Amino acid sequence: VNYWWRNNHAEEVYLEDLFDPAHDWRAILGPIARYALAKEETANGFNGPDHTFEDYLEGNEYLTDEDLLGEPFTFSESGVVFHYGPYFAACYAAGPSHVLIPIEEIDHILSTDGPMTRWVH
Repeated sequence: VNYWWRNNHAEEVYLEDLFDPAHDWRAILGPIARYALAKEETANGFNGPDHTFEDYLEGNEYLTDEDLLGEPFTFSESGVVFHYGPYFAACYAAGPSHVLIPIEEIDHILSTDGPMTRWVH
């Protein structure tokens, strides 16, 4: 759970609070998250050296944008990090995955008055 100080009290931050509702941010963010997750799973190598980046990308096609964006997240000046549990996209031995979506990739869809505004350059 994320919070930010707003209107003189702490408010819970939901994913949609980060983004400008004028943009179809889910349609933009979903493919970025899918790509980053495939990259993360390729790097951890738990499924052996024969699995390529493309294998992971194709293997995760069953995950919808709602699945990818519905998981716990944190945010900072680096960007948004999605935290996926074991079995989400790989075997249990691979453990959890943490996927960073860099702020540079999403700064154009961030809300101008949301919690990440202060980090947009």
